[in-house]
Amino acid sequence: MSRAKSTYPSRAAVRKAINDARANGIDVGGYEIAPSGVIRVLDVRALSPRGAEDLFEQQLAQGLI
Repeated sequence: MSRAKSTYPSRAAVRKAINDARANGIDVGGYEIAPSGVIRVLDVRALSPRGAEDLFEQQLAQGLI
């Protein structure tokens, strides 16, 4: 059985993806790379659980909790 060859993206490709994301207003919080060559740039707001805290605080203020 032969396995498919990994084609991780180069460092230059990762840097370019991050720089492009920043140029488009994304506050980069991290990135993921896959053996298939996919580069996923993550917005810092997507990594923050802040939305759940806000919902909790809203319900607490309304006396629902």
